[in-house]
Amino acid sequence: MASVDTREYERLVEAREGFQQRGLVSTFESEEELSRKVSADITRTIREHFAPSLESEPAERTDLSASPRAVLVARIVRGGRNERLTLQNVGSAAAENVTFEVVVPEGESEPFIGKDDVAIGLLPPHASIDYPMAETFGTAAHWDIVMRWTEGAFEYETRQTMR
Repeated sequence: MASVDTREYERLVEAREGFQQRGLVSTFESEEELSRKVSADITRTIREHFAPSLESEPAERTDLSASPRAVLVARIVRGGRNERLTLQNVGSAAAENVTFEVVVPEGESEPFIGKDDVAIGLLPPHASIDYPMAETFGTAAHWDIVMRWTEGAFEYETRQTMR
C-alpha cells in the first residue's frame, strides 16, 4: 500500500459512505442477486416518481372492450456491427409484465436476440428497452414479433412484422 495516496483513499472511502447512505451503492454476490436488486430499485424509483399520476387515474375500467392505453412498437436499430431490437411504449399508460416472442416462416431461422425469459415488469409511457441482436446467414428476411402485456387486469397483444 506504499503507492496509495492515503488522503485520496480517505476521500474515496468518505465518498463511498456518502453514496451508500443515499442508496447509490450496494454489494452483490451473484448476477442473479444483482438482477433482483436492480429490478427492485428501478421499480421503487418508478413508483416514487410516477405513483402520484397513477393514483389520479381510475383504478378499474368499466368498459371491457377498452383499447389499451399502452402502445408497444418494435424497431431494429442497425449501426455498423451492432444491431439492437428496441421495444418502445409510445402510449399514454404503462405496460406491465411485457413479454415478446419472434415468429418466423416455417423452415427459416430466428434472429438471435439477447434476452432472458423474464417479463419486463413495467414499461412506462415513452420508455424503451433494447436488446442486442444478430441476423446471420439463414435468418428469415422478415419475421413477426408478438408483444404481450397487461394493464391492470386486462391482457393485450400486438403483432408487428420486422424486416
